[in-house]
Amino acid sequence: MKSFTEESRQEILARSLPPAITFAILAVLVFVIPKLNDEHLLFVGPPCLIIILASLWRVALYFQWQKKKADFSNIWLQFNIASLINSVCWGTALSLVVYQNESSPLIVTFALLIAAAIGNASIFTLGNDTKLHIPFVTLTLLPLTGISFYQYSISLDHGDLGIAIILFLGMIYMLSQGRVHRRRFAEKIKAENDLLSSQQELLQQRAMTEHANRLASVGEMAAGFAHEINNPLTVISGNLELLQAHLAKTDADAQVVKHAGRALNASQRISKIVKSLRTLSYRSADEGRDWHNIATIVNETLELYVERIESHQIRISSELIEQKIWCDDVQIMQVFLNLLNNAFDVVENLPTADRWIKVIVQIQNNQLILSLTNGGKAIDKDLVTKIFTPFFTTKPVGQGMGLGLAISRSLALRHKGDLQVQHADGHTCFRLLLPLTN
Repeated sequence: MKSFTEESRQEILARSLPPAITFAILAVLVFVIPKLNDEHLLFVGPPCLIIILASLWRVALYFQWQKKKADFSNIWLQFNIASLINSVCWGTALSLVVYQNESSPLIVTFALLIAAAIGNASIFTLGNDTKLHIPFVTLTLLPLTGISFYQYSISLDHGDLGIAIILFLGMIYMLSQGRVHRRRFAEKIKAENDLLSSQQELLQQRAMTEHANRLASVGEMAAGFAHEINNPLTVISGNLELLQAHLAKTDADAQVVKHAGRALNASQRISKIVKSLRTLSYRSADEGRDWHNIATIVNETLELYVERIESHQIRISSELIEQKIWCDDVQIMQVFLNLLNNAFDVVENLPTADRWIKVIVQIQNNQLILSLTNGGKAIDKDLVTKIFTPFFTTKPVGQGMGLGLAISRSLALRHKGDLQVQHADGHTCFRLLLPLTN
């Protein structure tokens, strides 16, 4: 998202070149056009020279900004100083010209036109920033207004009073136009941010739809495979149970009994995996949310991962509670499976001592919190705000699309919950928050 402050400063610098060149030219005219006596050279000459130098400074800053040769904050600070110097010197130079040429209406009119041109230019160039625009207009026009009031107090000439009033009203007008300019720019930034947000949301929805379609296709295949596996598996398990019962009645060899028990346990484990796979990959159209035990959801998901975890010597520990929540158990399993996948990718190549994953379920503030911590280093704080952004990934090219966490958080939000990431004793901890009530 675009920041109003940052964008307004960039816009001011982008528009600063023409006014800077114009100011330098106007300073030369202010110095040359009035009568060049000693008093004029002594008092008006120095501020005009400073205006020219400050304007050239602003030109140099513009090209530095264009070529990105210096830190932006440093350029912005220098630009502020140059603008402040310009405003003070313009107020001084024009006030002295009006004061010294009171008897020459043409020169006074010329000075007032210069002041009006400078004030209007400030609306276009500095209007986006209150801290720049208000001091510039005030320091440029207020001295002129003061000089006109002073001349009126001495001569009681209504012309001087009229000039003073016009200058004062002009100053108020320019300040108000600066406010209008800022409001329009803010509306522009808001519109651009809204458009950007809509585009990101559209991309996220499109990615989620494509992801859901792929999951649906894979799910249908997995459900079919699970069904085909389950039929012969039921026969195998039944025969193994009969065999184990028969061996218990006979004086069978202990090794045979042991191997038969292992075979039965393995078939039961396959049955659990098939059940978890069918739950994760298939749901009929008329099924919706219901009260589900969070411990059952976690355990069934872990059943899919036990072999992979053990083969990589990863230790997994869990502290679960028997708590029912109103949810779509398939979606919660998908979120937990995504978190497990990410944790596995982090720890699989770490030293053995750091290959661990910890799952904790607890209740706080009428919320169920499922937290998953891994043995890897804590995520960089700079990445915390980006990690749930669609298509953002820290994995190597080809190993991740950057959709897992974005989709997981979206599923959590659909359940009126949230998915958060935080540091826990130097490690990364993901927390899935779900409401306890329907």
